[in-house]
Amino acid sequence: MANEYKLSATLIAHTGDVRGSTSCPQTNRVVTVSRDQLGIIWSPLSENTFTVSAQLQGHSRYLLSVCWLPPTSDFPAGIIATGSLDTSVLLWNPERPADPIGVCQGHSGAVCCINPAADSSFVTSSWDATAKLWSLVNTTELVEFKGHEASVLSIIYSRANNIYVSGSADKTLKFWRVNGATAQCTKTIPAHTDVIRSLTIMTDSTFVSCSNDSTALLWSFLGEKLMQFHGHTSFVYSVCSITPTTFASCGEDGCVKVWNLDSPEEPQQTISLPCTSVWHVHVTARGDLVVSCDDSSCRIFTSDADRVAADDALVAFSEQVTAAEAARSSETVGALKKADLPDRSALSRPGKGEGDHVVLNHNGTVEAYTWDGANWIFSGTVVDAVEPDYTFTVELDGKVTSTESIRIVTILYGKIYACILQLNDTDNVILWFLASISCIPQRCAMLCHAWCPPPP
Repeated sequence: MANEYKLSATLIAHTGDVRGSTSCPQTNRVVTVSRDQLGIIWSPLSENTFTVSAQLQGHSRYLLSVCWLPPTSDFPAGIIATGSLDTSVLLWNPERPADPIGVCQGHSGAVCCINPAADSSFVTSSWDATAKLWSLVNTTELVEFKGHEASVLSIIYSRANNIYVSGSADKTLKFWRVNGATAQCTKTIPAHTDVIRSLTIMTDSTFVSCSNDSTALLWSFLGEKLMQFHGHTSFVYSVCSITPTTFASCGEDGCVKVWNLDSPEEPQQTISLPCTSVWHVHVTARGDLVVSCDDSSCRIFTSDADRVAADDALVAFSEQVTAAEAARSSETVGALKKADLPDRSALSRPGKGEGDHVVLNHNGTVEAYTWDGANWIFSGTVVDAVEPDYTFTVELDGKVTSTESIRIVTILYGKIYACILQLNDTDNVILWFLASISCIPQRCAMLCHAWCPPPP
């Protein structure tokens, strides 16, 4: 059995969730991107100490994706590409990162994935339901991949097969061939039962996908499902290949899991983090795992004994994890007593109607589900539940109801929060709004009298 991963370094400089990372194979430098609108280049001072060597400032909204693209004749150190909620991709020379050297404009939604493609090109995907192929030479758009019905959250290019594969919030995988300036979809597969978040290439013939349905799946580039991996208890946000037979996954359950294709029944290792959302996991050329977390930190884990952190750092990290797990296993969530909630057996009973909701306790985690007319669909993890801050009245189907009888339940759907107003345990109104944790006290600020599905 391979050595277990242990903490090597903690990178602290961001002031918001760290959403992604990448690294340089030649120099072991790391780049992180965050909700604080910054990219940061980290340079190693020792095997487990990094320092901020540059900040990438140029985006006007928070950053979602980053990739260290391969070297070119003009840029022997490669090019760093960052994607943002501002819909742009900025290109940076890592040797002179004061200002971007190129801008790619063309998406109408957030750019959530960037990956290398054929020579001197790269591919992006976006919340605008498209993916695009770009030239690194002149930053022009070469090809648009259009056909998904919802956000395209990941796209990869297999050089061995000359195939692009995209994964979407519409729950499908699409396989593409590029001919000149045209992308032709050759196959569409209903792959997961919920939003597809991330893809990673394993070998010339296989890749892995992960989803909000809590699973990861191994596929052939012919579109055959080969294996499935169950172990996460919430959304799986990111996967990355470590070796041809091992990969890592991370998600909303506050951990990274390492999987081996030779024993897919259970993870080879689970690395718990002192946070809830583990947004992204990246593997470096040395095989270390770079983990992006919602506590503004990025942590590096290694299986090489020479790069493991000092004992005092390991003890401090263990104590942080223990404290976080204790908080998660608390007997209550806000005003909700976990012991009073039903377990998942409640899902065996159909809902009263489309849009109905149920809140339940699953092994100490409070979950919310929505009835779609045929099935209970996982909505998110309940992170708060309180009595009304004040009383007002709402009218539903001609009935006037006082909020004195309403319980407000805040659901975490990724980083999107929803408030369910439960009226006398009969009817529900759902309030969807974008919010950061600091905005939660203002949860009643936006009211909708109809179901509004959240973005992925």
